[in-house]
Amino acid sequence: MAAKITYTIQEELGDLSTASNGWKKQLTYTSWNNRGEKFDLRSWNEEHTAMTKGLTRLKPVESFVYRRQRRGRTCLSSCTARLCFQRWQV
Repeated sequence: MAAKITYTIQEELGDLSTASNGWKKQLTYTSWNNRGEKFDLRSWNEEHTAMTKGLTRLKPVESFVYRRQRRGRTCLSSCTARLCFQRWQV
């Protein structure tokens, strides 16, 4: 018998697309099997009770370093600068 997978969506960070059947491709901050929270990208049904295969960011949020720049905020991870999702407090 397969082990039951548990998940807790801590925060919905954004919707990337919506399919005609109502499923949304979302970026979430999710805890899988009572472990630490990680970024997760996958499609969910409207009630968040069913999902497709997805991608999970292996590094937790604490491993990112945030800094301000003139054009906005950027995020540094593995020595690569890129725009980050709005997870800052003003």
